[in-house]
Amino acid sequence: MQLLTPAALADRWQITVKKLAHDRVKGDGPAFVKLGRAKNSPVRYSLEHVEQFELERLRTSTAR
Repeated sequence: MQLLTPAALADRWQITVKKLAHDRVKGDGPAFVKLGRAKNSPVRYSLEHVEQFELERLRTSTAR
């Protein structure tokens, strides 16, 4: 399993690491792995889940 750091995913999506952290708190965004129990334990994103998340959000129109 290939894992991405929050910085790598933020770069991929051209957003901030802070936005990713905010989305994790809200329960939005792709599934992630927390590597430890401590509050400041590293977070990683599975490339497979990131790609799945992206595919699920493909749209052909901006209308709902």
